[in-house]
Parts: sequence; structure tokens; C-alpha cells
Amino acid sequence: MTTTLPQLLFGASFGVTCWTLLVLPFAPAWHEWRNPSDSTPLPIPTDDADDAAGGRGSACELHLHANSVAPGHFASRARIVTERGCCFLSLHAPIVEFGRRAQTPGGRLDAVLDADLRDLPGAVQRAPDVWRIRGDCRIPAGRSYTGSLVVTGALWIGEASRIEGSVKAYCGIILARAAVVTGAIVCPGAVLLEPGAIVGGPLVSETDVLLCTGAHIGFTGSATTLSASRIVVEEGACAHGSVRAREAGVVIGAST
Repeated sequence: MTTTLPQLLFGASFGVTCWTLLVLPFAPAWHEWRNPSDSTPLPIPTDDADDAAGGRGSACELHLHANSVAPGHFASRARIVTERGCCFLSLHAPIVEFGRRAQTPGGRLDAVLDADLRDLPGAVQRAPDVWRIRGDCRIPAGRSYTGSLVVTGALWIGEASRIEGSVKAYCGIILARAAVVTGAIVCPGAVLLEPGAIVGGPLVSETDVLLCTGAHIGFTGSATTLSASRIVVEEGACAHGSVRAREAGVVIGAST
């Protein structure tokens, strides 16, 4: 039986999302219960006082340690570094690093071929450089397109493929290893970025976003927004600008 794109996206995200969002947020409480350490007030460094008080930016790097909880808005004018097990809601900095930065995995393809969105099955032009496809869409690996794409089903962007434009899909989006979308990604469903995938941003989902090791949002000097109800990030991913999880965000160990 052929696996459909929505089934593949669901299988890739459901287990990780449930496990991290149900278990990891309780890790700090469990650790504190087993090993009490809060008998005295915890010191807050002067450089971090603004962040703890109300989210105003700090000129210095802000470090959120392993299994910590950042329940409010945390900002830095330099950089935010989070470690594995960190739970967050709102982070803002020129660069937000999730765990130790990893070398971006490259695509395994030797060449990328220029292609045209009009040649995709079912593509209908709706405006200059804007194409619409009913149902699911699979972008082949190793292709380069110019223009924006709207898909009524789920969208798979193949390994090392590149779209110079923005994409919207209603039933989920997967960017395979080293795939690139230079513009925005908008999706009511879940969005999965495999290792090394890049989004210029903004990236907005009404449900879940999963970032694998080496994936990144935005570019140096070009801040953007990552926003979703739930955000799960593997160590080694990064973002530039704002990261906002309306319900919960968590950093997990790398799977690759």
C-alpha cells in the first residue's frame, strides 16, 4: 500500500511531538523533586535581569541551560543559546541556537537542475509567478524553481531542491534534507524540516513545527519569525529573529 504524504508527515511527527511535549516539560520538576536545590533564592546575573523581569533585550549572550524552563519572553541583542531539555515559549535574538551548532548537512546530489513550476502535475497559474496545485504535490529531488506555490493537500520538497519564492500547503509540508525555500512557509498543518533544510522565513504553522539538526530559519543579518502552537527542535538547529511557541517549545537530542 502506497504511503500518502499526510500519512508520512503524521508518522514522522506524531511520536516525537507527543513524547517531548508530554514528558520533557516535567523533567525539571522531576529533577528538583529528586534533588532539591531551591532552598535559597537563585541569583540572577545583572546582564540577564532585564530578560527575567519582562523580556527586554540584553546586550550579552543569554544561555538557557539543560532541562530549564523559560516560561515568558526572553530576548537578547546578541544571541540566545538553549540546551537539550530546555522548554520555552518566546525567544528573540539575532541568532537563537538550539544546542551545539552542527555543520549543515549537504545534499547528496551532484547537480541541481533548473525546472519550471508550470511543469508540475496539476499546476495552474493564478498570478505572475504564483502556481496552485489541487491535492498533494511532490517536488523531485535536485531541482531549482522560481516562483511561489500553493498546494491544497500536502507538499513534499525533495532533497537538495530549491524554491526561490514562498510556499503554502494546507495538509502539511516536508522539506527533505538540504532543501531550501527562500521565502515564507505557511501551513495550517505540521511542518517538518529535515537535516540541513533552510527557510528564509517567516515560517508559520497553526499546529506543529519540527526542526532537525542543521535546519535553520532566516539568515545572518536577516531576522524573521518562526511561529507555531508547538515547536520541537533537535540540537544543532538555529533560527534568526523570533521563535514563538503558543503552547510549548522544547529542545531534544539530535537523531542523526
